[in-house]
Amino acid sequence: MVATKTFLLDSFEFNPKYPENLLEIARKFTKGSLPKYQTIPYMVVDDDGKTFKNSRNRACHGNLASTGLADGKRAAIINAIPTKSEKFRKYINFLVSDENPFSRFVFNRDTVFEDECLIHSADIPYVLSHCINMQTRLLTEHSSRIDHFNKLVDAGMHGHLAYLIGSTYVLSRDRVYVSYSHGINYSGLSEKTIINLMQGTLTNVPKDTYRNVPKYSGSSLVGTDGIGGHMYGHLSFLQTLVENSEEVREELRKFRKEPSEKVVVIKNPFEKTAYGSAKKYPWDFTEEEWFSIVVPFIVRKGLYQNGKTSKEI
Repeated sequence: MVATKTFLLDSFEFNPKYPENLLEIARKFTKGSLPKYQTIPYMVVDDDGKTFKNSRNRACHGNLASTGLADGKRAAIINAIPTKSEKFRKYINFLVSDENPFSRFVFNRDTVFEDECLIHSADIPYVLSHCINMQTRLLTEHSSRIDHFNKLVDAGMHGHLAYLIGSTYVLSRDRVYVSYSHGINYSGLSEKTIINLMQGTLTNVPKDTYRNVPKYSGSSLVGTDGIGGHMYGHLSFLQTLVENSEEVREELRKFRKEPSEKVVVIKNPFEKTAYGSAKKYPWDFTEEEWFSIVVPFIVRKGLYQNGKTSKEI
């Protein structure tokens, strides 16, 4: 793999090719194909209209690495998605909106609800295709996280930021906690990672397109400069936010009825985490704290948009 040091998403020269009957193929495939299980039915189409379909009961897109279609001929990937559910409407609207930096590679932005699928080009680096496929999987394999996304958008958060946070942080047992698992896109959400992804300034992006090289990997590092991530390690944007903002700390102390003092460490309200004996951190929040203090603060200050970090507020 030959990877660019810095990859500017908006500067990528996008010149797609695809068969004239691509939409017809997609609609024929997706009609009646919505999964009964936590899966995304998907199909690869080549320039001649030849296709490869996955197993309907398979959650992973891993078979995209071995479609049997000839290198240099793959044209598009079709992901069937549950467009009829009202719960998913905001998220699907985000997927095809300008707020999603990958939407420019989607062919059917205007007809996605009618088509019951999202069709994207194979004429992009295979890592970017991986990112788009992971976005669609939130609709099935991790559909419970759509609830968090919806609440963040309703609170005024930018759609892409709501996706990054909502897909990575889970609301459970009155606690907001990070949970990385199969089908979740990014391996760590530092402030730098979030800003890179929001601005479309990516790293570790190969020049090879999915058309020519059928790999299915790499999305977790496109925003991280290769530094990876930890569940609640030094890369957590929430840790950075708590450490940098006395305003957030003071609001939390008042909410928790603790003495006001200018220190970083604040009392943690949890006796146990969702994982029982797992370590607790001062940047763990209850759901009420999350939506009463932290989320409004991020939205009010315009954090992570236009490169704005918590040090600059």
